[in-house]
Amino acid sequence: MLRSNVVDLEGTTLSWEELAALPESFLTAWGALAKSLTIRKGQTLLVRGATAAVGLASVVYAKTLAARVVATTRSEQNTARLREVGADITLVDDGQIADDVRRAVPEGVDAALEVVGAATVRDTLKALKPFGAVTVIGLLGGPPVLENLDLMQELPGATRLSFFQGYVLGTAALPLTDAPLKSLADGIAKRRVPSLLTKTFDFDQVPRAHAFMESDRALGKIVVRV
Repeated sequence: MLRSNVVDLEGTTLSWEELAALPESFLTAWGALAKSLTIRKGQTLLVRGATAAVGLASVVYAKTLAARVVATTRSEQNTARLREVGADITLVDDGQIADDVRRAVPEGVDAALEVVGAATVRDTLKALKPFGAVTVIGLLGGPPVLENLDLMQELPGATRLSFFQGYVLGTAALPLTDAPLKSLADGIAKRRVPSLLTKTFDFDQVPRAHAFMESDRALGKIVVRV
């Protein structure tokens, strides 16, 4: 491990359980939003598949950047959780939501974070404004394969499509020296930033933790205490 990849959280008052819920999801959100999509204050971001842990982290982090967030979920009952973590607009996703996004944001969104993946990225592209961008970070919808993509017909003019993978975190291309973990930890401790931690299990409760994860009721991070 590189010394530069050790992030100093000195002075934090967060519990170990809360701290364990921070790195993976928030670092991925930071890399995708701040570096790949370069989200800025006042821009509108679409997070597709927002109830996944990294989707929730992306909503939370985007709000710390003062962006406007449109978040999608497959279930109406999950919209309350999305609003709880800061989503400005919530949409129930039936696989085709570009028209719904356009009704909510007629000019189109500045950027989109695609957590579902190849299964919905064509539709997500339709929600962009000119010079907008989509970054794919998840594959919830299946293999990362787009068959017969017509760049001229299906990729809107003056838009970008990219794929962000967490393996670049901590490399020379994306060192962690500027990672926002300290500010996020401080914000969560002071209740200015929503926590992603939804449930903690003891080590002998691992089967229960797996069952809870597979129930799709977590809507955040699950931590096992060892």
